[in-house]
Amino acid sequence: HGDRVPACVADMSLVQRARPDVFRYRLRQALTLEVYRWQKQIEFGRFDEESFHECALLLKAIKEERLSAMMQLEVLNRLAGKGMLMSLQERRPKLHRHLGFLDGLLSRVENERSNHVRKAWLPSSMAHSGTLPCAPKSATIPKERMVSSIAVGGRQGDLIVTCHGGKDVTVWKKRKTKRRSEDDWLKSEAQRAKEREQEENRDPWAYAPYFKTQQLEEDLGTAVCVAMTSDGKRFFSSAGPAIRGWVQAKKVRGGPKGPQFRCESIMQGHTKDVTCLKIAHRQLFSTAEDGAIRIWRLRGTDALQSATLSMTAPCTSLCLLDTATEPRDMSGLHAVAGLRDSSICVLPYSLKSQWLQGAVWNAKLTVKCSDAPVTVLDFRHRLLYAGTALGKIHAFRPVSGAEDMGTLQKVANEMERLGYGRSAEEFAKTGLSDGRSAGSPLREVVRLDRAFVLDCHAAAVTSLCLAGGVFFSAGADMAVVSWAKPRDDRTAQFRAIPQAGQAPPKRLSQAYSHAKVVHKAPITAMDVAGDFLLTADADGNVCCTVAKKFREIVDTKATEAQDESFLEEEVLEKPKFFHQRELSTLSARHFLAHLLAHYYPMRPLSHAAKGHAPEEEPGVEEESSDEEYLDDAFVAGGFTHEDEDGDTGRVPSGDELESDEESLESLSSEGTENSGEDGFEPLPSESEEESESELSSVSGSDSEEDSEAERVYEA
Repeated sequence: HGDRVPACVADMSLVQRARPDVFRYRLRQALTLEVYRWQKQIEFGRFDEESFHECALLLKAIKEERLSAMMQLEVLNRLAGKGMLMSLQERRPKLHRHLGFLDGLLSRVENERSNHVRKAWLPSSMAHSGTLPCAPKSATIPKERMVSSIAVGGRQGDLIVTCHGGKDVTVWKKRKTKRRSEDDWLKSEAQRAKEREQEENRDPWAYAPYFKTQQLEEDLGTAVCVAMTSDGKRFFSSAGPAIRGWVQAKKVRGGPKGPQFRCESIMQGHTKDVTCLKIAHRQLFSTAEDGAIRIWRLRGTDALQSATLSMTAPCTSLCLLDTATEPRDMSGLHAVAGLRDSSICVLPYSLKSQWLQGAVWNAKLTVKCSDAPVTVLDFRHRLLYAGTALGKIHAFRPVSGAEDMGTLQKVANEMERLGYGRSAEEFAKTGLSDGRSAGSPLREVVRLDRAFVLDCHAAAVTSLCLAGGVFFSAGADMAVVSWAKPRDDRTAQFRAIPQAGQAPPKRLSQAYSHAKVVHKAPITAMDVAGDFLLTADADGNVCCTVAKKFREIVDTKATEAQDESFLEEEVLEKPKFFHQRELSTLSARHFLAHLLAHYYPMRPLSHAAKGHAPEEEPGVEEESSDEEYLDDAFVAGGFTHEDEDGDTGRVPSGDELESDEESLESLSSEGTENSGEDGFEPLPSESEEESESELSSVSGSDSEEDSEAERVYEA
């Protein structure tokens, strides 16, 4: 016999076929309310399994309805091309508006989903998809072709800035993906397979997913490194010992395609060439060959802070780390610089204006990494990675003051001296000094514990990057290596709670995952732009690698409300079928039918549809009537056709009869009041008596005919 079709599905099909306009209106309203309720549930709770399955059903239902509307629109377009059924062409603007609404709702659900579901790349599926030719073909000297740095900005990595040849800075804009036309659903499977085959067989060395919008030539000095803000409005490039700031200019009608940048400022302070630039917390960090590190404003020309790390060894790398666990806690910020003498310097810094303007910035910790110069630094997985010129990657675990027994003892003595006048939380924020210290002693890094060493590259490690949840390393041996997430090799028995103030000794390790060689020259830089992994080489090319397969990771962290006002927020009631059915087993059509049944429940038509007065219960007011299920002419107040006598042919309802009786009573009362000023009632004239006698005779004949008709009807 098959599965039983739910009543809501049958009702939805009936409304969809009988009144498509009403169906589309209810569909839009129901989807809008449900998406709003779904977002509020995530905001006040968390993105759990139910929210995940509901999101999948919402996306599928919206896409199916969008495809249905596109098919209807295609039919109307073909009929219009042949000049047939012009009366139906008024439906086209309605379908266009319906498609626009569905597109907006689809993007809204997808954006909310992207905030809670992350795509983890599978390293084994990485494939070369395009190449950006930075250096021109006329450049034959290797030094003029080498790409030294990459910077990414804009939404989803739309903008890229590259620096090559020591003097050229190029701005790239991402190409727009080929928009699917309305005729794509008409293509056969063979045509679609052919298009996919053409895309797969496309030569990645001849295709560029980005196009060049602007090329700038540096004349102040050697351009080695670049850094760009996350919004893509500004970027900075090195010009020898100076730093040049660029800002996006206003668009001019008829001007070049893509964003154009103009020089905004020139920052001078270093005495030798700048080697590295980083942007964080709306500030610019720079290191140079003079062994100094400086902090700059993004819109200024003077340095806010500076520290000299070495008088002989130049700074070659820079990264930023944070020991605080909360995102809003700014008391654990540190700048880490790597020197050519294989040492690592850790400098705590603060964003407070009091520290930026008057404090002396010094390195609080210096560690010897290895016997080889440090080439690159990166802070990932709560570990500090340092790549060396010998191809090894040393991993260190930063230990803060809250994990060191000596620092805790020092803090306890200071609090005892102060007489416990301040709480521990206030003491952790202000520190031991008068506010001129960079951070709290409980947040500052007191030592770096060696965790493990990764040995995979045959030449110097040039870049480290975290993309798609995977940690990548690139080196001068032309290889890009992916690494698994660090794991703790200790047994459960050994993971006992340590003594207070002592961090548990971790025996960490990180396994090798995959390695891939794409370039034909040593790799010099690496960065991530949206779904692309960008790797630059010494031959002037930037290869774009993309993952063909993903693994979805759902973030189920509960949101913490700042106050209790969110409890007073009015949230729509959850549909009842959520508790009665498993969302993972529902189809998109059944899910949509249940939604329509929840927000627009179908009720049987009352006697009003048959022309009788509705039976209303005393004291109960209905919020909605059944008129929305009736014909438009009936809802408007009857049929538009009238008889010769002015009768519309519609049976009056009980309310109308009562109103007529009240009007007659009011007229009779007015007649008695206005009959005469002294209460005198005039007698009827002879003509009026004759007319009344005629009416009585006519009414008598009508009553006889009615009685005969009743007897015939009973028979």
